[in-house]
Amino acid sequence: MEEMIEKLEKANKMDYKIIYPKKEKEKVIITSCQTGMGTAIQIQKLLHDSIPEDLGIKVLAHDFNRLKELGTSETIFQVYDVLAIVGTADPGIKQVPYLSLEDIITGTGEEKMRKIFVPIVSEERFAEINKNIIWNCSLERVIDSITILDSEKILSQVEEFVNRLEIRWDECCYSGGCS
Repeated sequence: MEEMIEKLEKANKMDYKIIYPKKEKEKVIITSCQTGMGTAIQIQKLLHDSIPEDLGIKVLAHDFNRLKELGTSETIFQVYDVLAIVGTADPGIKQVPYLSLEDIITGTGEEKMRKIFVPIVSEERFAEINKNIIWNCSLERVIDSITILDSEKILSQVEEFVNRLEIRWDECCYSGGCS
């Protein structure tokens, strides 16, 4: 009886390989958040509302831990042409540019965004995307979604901006430029 079971086990072993279609992959930007899918979905909505549909760039929310653990072995990389990952923490996938949500909101990520978009869209279309992102990241919209931000970091950046503004104002006034 045991001999029969061993023969059945050997005869029923399967080898398999998943073969993905060889067509031009759809372009996608992945959004993720270290704390879960809720924030990743909010970031997805923000980008979806900012990127014109006619460009054919999808924005998909994806689990941060799966990205971090599996890297480019994750199925999404086989199915799509992943342009970038946008989120609250870098999953550490070296082959794909990472752009933090804070860099987008504060405007410090514009050059990274340009490197992502300009190879596939014109400079004019990039300016349109950037303008849409600025609008969608306006203070009112950000306050509506405040749960996705590190409020301490944002407040410290606002404080730094106000301090620099005061210094420039004082320099202007003392140099005789103010009336």
